[in-house]
Formats: sequence, C-alpha cells, structure tokens
Amino acid sequence: MLIVIGGLPGTGKTTLALPNRQQVVDREHEPWERKRVVVDTAGQSPRQSLALLLRGLASG
Repeated sequence: MLIVIGGLPGTGKTTLALPNRQQVVDREHEPWERKRVVVDTAGQSPRQSLALLLRGLASG
C-alpha cells in the first residue's frame, strides 16, 4: 500500500510517500533523553491544555 501526502514547501517535491513499517523499524533510532511534556486534553478546555503545555515547556 502506498500512502501519499502533500509535499513540503521549498523542497521541489509535490508529494511524499510515507515509509512502510519495515523502513521505520530499520531506521537508526536514538533514545529520548530530555524531559517529556505530556498534555492530557480529556476533560479540559483548549485554553487549559495550552496553559499546561506552556508551563511544561517553560520548566525545561
């Protein structure tokens, strides 16, 4: 299956094909070593979610 998405501005490519599972598995991956910011949007407004995100980003 080939899934095609729109191209990226400035790249000269009009379409990009998403990688298949094996291509993703074969990629070199590096561990995430920084603190994550997790925003659970269930039960809160977009404004509350944004405030939580901004606090998380500000803390480092």
